[in-house]
Parts: sequence; C-alpha cells; structure tokens
Amino acid sequence: MASPKGTIVLTGANGSLGRAIVSSILSSPELATCHGVYAVREPSTATALRDALQAQNAAARPVGSGQPDFHEGVAAGRIPPVRVLIPNAGWREFTTQTWTADGLPGLKGISNITWSLSLEPLPSAICQKGAGRNSLGLDDRKAPLVVVLLTASFKTLTDQQTVEAAARNLMSAIEEEARRQGVYDPWAYLDYAAPWQDPIASYGERSLKRLREVQKRVDPKLVFTHRVPGGVQDPWPYRPLGIAANLYRH
Repeated sequence: MASPKGTIVLTGANGSLGRAIVSSILSSPELATCHGVYAVREPSTATALRDALQAQNAAARPVGSGQPDFHEGVAAGRIPPVRVLIPNAGWREFTTQTWTADGLPGLKGISNITWSLSLEPLPSAICQKGAGRNSLGLDDRKAPLVVVLLTASFKTLTDQQTVEAAARNLMSAIEEEARRQGVYDPWAYLDYAAPWQDPIASYGERSLKRLREVQKRVDPKLVFTHRVPGGVQDPWPYRPLGIAANLYRH
C-alpha cells in the first residue's frame, strides 16, 4: 500500500456533521489514501465515530483534541504533513443527543410542510464585545450561547394556526428540556421571535429602562409606537412575523 501523501485533520469529529464528513472522506478513493486525524473531546466516549470508522474498515481511530504526540509526530515525520484542516465544531457529542417518539400530532395532513431547526453559536466574547454599547442585555453572559431558530413552510394559508400551535408546543418542549438540563437562557432574538414571544422584555429591566428613557427623549408623542405599522413596540404589541421561534441556551 502506498504511503499517505498527507494528513487530513478534522475537529469535532464525533458530532453528526463530523461523522458525515468522516464518511465522505473514507468513501473517496483519493482522500481515503490520506492519513486521517479525527479529533474529539473524549476518545473513550466517541462510540459513534468509532462505529463509523469500523463500518468503513478504516485503520484510523479517534484522538483527543489536545493530544501532544500529534504535534511531535508531525515534527518528527511519523505523521505526514498536514494538507487539509477542517475546523468543524461539535457542540454536543452525538451520544448525548436526546430523541423522543412523540412527534407532532395533527400535521400529517398538511401539504408540503417542511421543518427547519437552525443553531447559531454565539461565543461569550461577542457578548462582551458589545457590553455597555447596546440594549440587548447580554453584558453579563459569561458562557457561550446558541440561538435556536425553528421555522416551518407549508402550502396553504388556512393551515397557519395549526402549524403555529405545533411550533409553539415544540418550542415549549425544547425550553422545558433546556431548563431540566440547566442550560436555559430566556433571551430571545427579536428578528426571529414569534408573535407569542416577548423579545424586548427578555433584554432585562436595565435595558428596558434605557429604551424607555430614549423613547421619551426622541419620540415623546409616540409616533413610532402608534403610527408606524409592524415590528415590536412598547408596550410590545405584536404583528404576525411567521412561524419562527427563538431560544438562547448555554
């Protein structure tokens, strides 16, 4: 067997996306000849990645992301030079995901319905960067957060209430699970907030006081509150913004 021409380094290899990348690498005749280094948080618990490697009959194995012998091996020539670095981030190990079988009752008859769940990481450094300079109320967050956006698209407008009710129930279940795990954060992103949510109130009392002081100074006659349609206004009346809900979590 020919010697590997180089090394592919993948971080976050034990998440669902990381495992998909590993499978794609191993299924490529060209890439499979490279030396693979698949970094995970804890090799002993990387069972999902290990199963994927065994399924492909790969000789590679999971390694810890801070393993010092990797750098020594590259320097000494025992590991081929790194040709590709894929800085994937596995937020949670695949084995810690929670699956339920309850589903979303009442939606089977809705035509062309498509659900999307988007996760947007927000490192604590970003919160600290804007500390004291905006009204979002994230100054005191010390741990990383993740924006959770749930969206649904469907064909018929008459299904709006049914889908919205299902989305609301699903988000409530997600929030409850986040509370159970001690990772819930009440902050909501205004652009993603659903009609039943109160994003401005989630900024905290200090930010609300600041916003109302600015309102009294620049808009004493409440033109933007009563004369401008749409948006979220004090005292925070809502207009439909579609089926989208948001949750911040550590």
